[in-house]
Amino acid sequence: MELPVQASITATRDEARRLWDEGAYKPVYINLAMVGEQVRANQQVLIGLEQEWLIRNPLPTNLLNTLRGHKKTVYSVDFNPDGKILASGSRDNTIKLWDVKTGQELSTLIGHGNSVFLVAINPQGNILASGSKDRTIKLWDLQTNQVIRTWRHKDAVRAVVFSHDGSILASGSYDGTIKLWEVKSGRLLNTIDAHKDGVLTIAFTPDDQIITSGGHEDLIKLWEVSTGKLKQTIRADGDRVWTIAFNPDGFLLAAGSGDNSLKIWETKTGHELHNLQGHGYWVLSVVFSQDGRVLASGSSDSTIRLWEVHSGNQLDILQQHGNSVFSVTFSQDGRLLASASKDETVKIWGAK
Repeated sequence: MELPVQASITATRDEARRLWDEGAYKPVYINLAMVGEQVRANQQVLIGLEQEWLIRNPLPTNLLNTLRGHKKTVYSVDFNPDGKILASGSRDNTIKLWDVKTGQELSTLIGHGNSVFLVAINPQGNILASGSKDRTIKLWDLQTNQVIRTWRHKDAVRAVVFSHDGSILASGSYDGTIKLWEVKSGRLLNTIDAHKDGVLTIAFTPDDQIITSGGHEDLIKLWEVSTGKLKQTIRADGDRVWTIAFNPDGFLLAAGSGDNSLKIWETKTGHELHNLQGHGYWVLSVVFSQDGRVLASGSSDSTIRLWEVHSGNQLDILQQHGNSVFSVTFSQDGRLLASASKDETVKIWGAK
């Protein structure tokens, strides 16, 4: 691989800006590494002030706040786009909205008749979707906190996710199907018969062309959004697939399973890059950081683990939850990590 002679990169991270006056530019040297068939930036090093400065986003390993208010297991958390509000869904049938900075509860959304398994805020930040054991998906207006749509499956709704442009909501259910809904009109676009024993997790590729699913068998399936056709199958070689996530460019796919494993594959080829060992029980949630360098995982072993994506090395273990960690999510700027647990709490983590 050859880099253009005139290639240049401007460092905009806060850690770099502190070294020089605002607006000044300094050279950045990139250490490239092979991740499967992709050449990826491994480390960025600024040269200046007679020493090298390694640019890294500090890991969110410091517990900033513990949010208490739910009366039963908290299954899911999601940040709004600016990271100021956090939503949580619980076995107590409610959704709560929290002020991230203060940890104060802002409101409680009541409408589901059973456990709320998943909450997701759309990219525009004005709509929240929730999936419940009561077999419904609800869309909530975050300006009024009122339900604006209710859709139904034939069994519990285990997963909901917005497309990256916010126009489509996908839902996955124990009835074995994925349903694609048009958010603006409320129209059902397609129903995909995905996993006969139930859908546990779904995720869109960054270009929204593919929806990926996992279920009670050890298969990950990639479906074409426009047609509902199966495009690819990846065998997880373990137990049920609890959770799936794509890295920001869509080249990598991570999945956590019921055999305690966490694996990373190349999306295009299905080639397994890493089998990350460390969790002692089911891996229930995975999420990539916004720069794609870190993968966070939550498990039934009560821990959250942070992994370096390019090497597969474990970076840290967060052990302050008292029971299974069902959900982990990064804020869009990557500075915060939120987690939801069977211990009935939500935790917010930041850099030390």
